Amino acid sequence: MQIRLISARPWDVEADVLAVPITSDEPSDESLAELDRRLGGALGSYRQVGELAGKPWTSALVWGAEMGADWLLGMGVGKAEAFDRVIALRLGAAIERRLIGRDVHRLGVYLPSELLSGEGMDAAAVVEMVARGVVEGMADPNAIYREGVEADLPPQLDELVLCVPDGDVVKLTAAAERGMIMGEGGNLARRLSQRASNDVSPE
Repeated sequence: MQIRLISARPWDVEADVLAVPITSDEPSDESLAELDRRLGGALGSYRQVGELAGKPWTSALVWGAEMGADWLLGMGVGKAEAFDRVIALRLGAAIERRLIGRDVHRLGVYLPSELLSGEGMDAAAVVEMVARGVVEGMADPNAIYREGVEADLPPQLDELVLCVPDGDVVKLTAAAERGMIMGEGGNLARRLSQRASNDVSPE
């Protein structure tokens, strides 16, 4: 999988799906408001009826309009002030798991500024943990028990695009790559731990 960091507006991200974190606070992000306008007010309407009000890990998939991505996935993350490294990690994994069984090869994730400045947090930390979460979410921990059996799996991405408006692309790319490496290492460790000792190569 290739990972790419862009400093652009979310509606310019070209992807099969653009994932957008939705907080339970009253939305204040101007880019999110513009996305909602381009979607004909769908996000606001979903919030109003309680379908996508920011409750952690609730989600809705909306057909994209006037944007580079074909679909938009809104994913609840709770209160913005409570957003930390653990939630950032879970966000990445939740996005990937929500797309199980979907035909997705290019995934974009928009990270608004309100989630990049919490206590002990900065853009690099958020990018690293989200990238790690997406990679870890791509692994199916039960695959070893279903060998030879057809099942819906998390999409195996060709490209992950992280969108951070006004971010330092070089610094954040390094953070994203670090998260990807950590995620791949974690996936490998889990696969090996599920194997019998006589089934694991000494290498």
